[in-house]
Amino acid sequence: MVNCKYSKYNRSVEIIINEIYKVEPLNPLKKKYRDEKVKLIKYEPFGEGTFVLRLDSKWHVSRNSYTEIDVCDLVLIR
Repeated sequence: MVNCKYSKYNRSVEIIINEIYKVEPLNPLKKKYRDEKVKLIKYEPFGEGTFVLRLDSKWHVSRNSYTEIDVCDLVLIR
């Protein structure tokens, strides 16, 4: 579980490898990847980053190309 804070916004993100998440940035001005569905592939808590497969992008899925996204911008879809 990762606890995130941006200005007045708070969120806790449960980290589960191979689960599907929706990108909802904590920063309301951040638009990149917003509302995309992604699959969490790898999470390194100390500076390495969070790598996801962008499921809404056929190009990324067909090539297994991963994107690095801030874990605080992810919301688990259940």
